[in-house]
Amino acid sequence: MTHHSHVHVIVPGGGLSADGARWIRCRPGFFLPVKVLSRLFCRLFLEGLMRLHRAGKLRFFGDLVGLADHG
Repeated sequence: MTHHSHVHVIVPGGGLSADGARWIRCRPGFFLPVKVLSRLFCRLFLEGLMRLHRAGKLRFFGDLVGLADHG
């Protein structure tokens, strides 16, 4: 594999109140639906890459030059 794009993030267990004065904790045991979010992120990321590829805004080098073909 020559290139492996991915993103690491930390999701806090709560958030600031609307006025920014205090921290509001999440419900105990609450966590984001990881599988749903990963599928959504993957779909949106790939759609964005395809859009950039069709617009000719991606550049490829070395052994990957053939990927620039829009065919």
